[in-house]
Amino acid sequence: CVNVYATGSATKISAPPHTDSQRVLVLQTYGEKIWSVYKPPDQRLSSCDPLRRGKAGDILQVVNEKPVLQVTLKPGDILQVPAGWPHTTATSEDTASLHLTLGLDTHIWALDAQKARWGALKKAGLPDVLRPELDLDPRVYWQFSRKSLPRLGWTGVNFDDDVDTITQFLAESTCRVEPNRFNSTDIAITSLDLGTVAKRLLDHREALCHVQRKLYQDVIFRTGDLGLTLQKRLALHFARLEQTQTELSDWFQMSAAAVAAAFKVGAAVQVYIDDTVTFEATVDAVHPDGTYDILFFDGDFERFVPEHRLTAAVPKNAIASTSVGKRKKAKRTGFGSAGSSKNKKKR
Repeated sequence: CVNVYATGSATKISAPPHTDSQRVLVLQTYGEKIWSVYKPPDQRLSSCDPLRRGKAGDILQVVNEKPVLQVTLKPGDILQVPAGWPHTTATSEDTASLHLTLGLDTHIWALDAQKARWGALKKAGLPDVLRPELDLDPRVYWQFSRKSLPRLGWTGVNFDDDVDTITQFLAESTCRVEPNRFNSTDIAITSLDLGTVAKRLLDHREALCHVQRKLYQDVIFRTGDLGLTLQKRLALHFARLEQTQTELSDWFQMSAAAVAAAFKVGAAVQVYIDDTVTFEATVDAVHPDGTYDILFFDGDFERFVPEHRLTAAVPKNAIASTSVGKRKKAKRTGFGSAGSSKNKKKR
């Protein structure tokens, strides 16, 4: 997103020391602004989010720190401040300031090494015993654990090259943060299936970009449902972004057994209520333990159904004779209507 900041002259501290969760591009458009940028703090010394220091009541002290960069921006100048690097601003005695900031988000969208490592461990069914904010040396934390993924589209060449680059980046990062557990990049790539993880993260990147393109097209060109207010249309786009995040999290937490499940989401199935009675349904979700959420043809819903209770749906032209028999069987055994049979089973 783009923000606009206007500051009067002779302001000693226009923004107190703080860190941001996104990389920030600063574009100076009028006057002058004095920027002081500091090295990332030792994340072990505070319980606050290292990417949100100096906010929400947290005080980030840089009094005794020497800036790694102190610069006065003039109209036309551009400055990039990496995520997690504390910075503060001021104006001179002579002039006010107007500047724009463009935030480049990766961390909040799970496109950094730390989120990828967490997901890869989940996917592989391995425990995550590391506490990065407490256990890692600050240099390892900032240079490897919290580093954004490379090749996210701004400098990528092609998909296969991007997958290879991200796979290698994740392997090296994993080895640096857990050297005793993963003592070579080959072991990390094999144990965590990092090639597959890299492909999924690139797909996630593309899904996010697609939703955000639709969002901005709707705002600028009014491409959405014009029967809705702009606020409601924006809410739909933001809900899609949240869904994209949820889908990535669900994918990471889905075990290999669930990935190889016999029935995928949307599959038409027959669900056994007892040894002889089945009902038509579709698969609504697949859980990491290999069980299913099922949506029945009449609207009933059942969670965590084991695979042995499911069978592939018979094509419509082949079920005329068998379906009548099964429904008659249900009545003879006293199960009553379809709804009551399923409800009785679920209870």
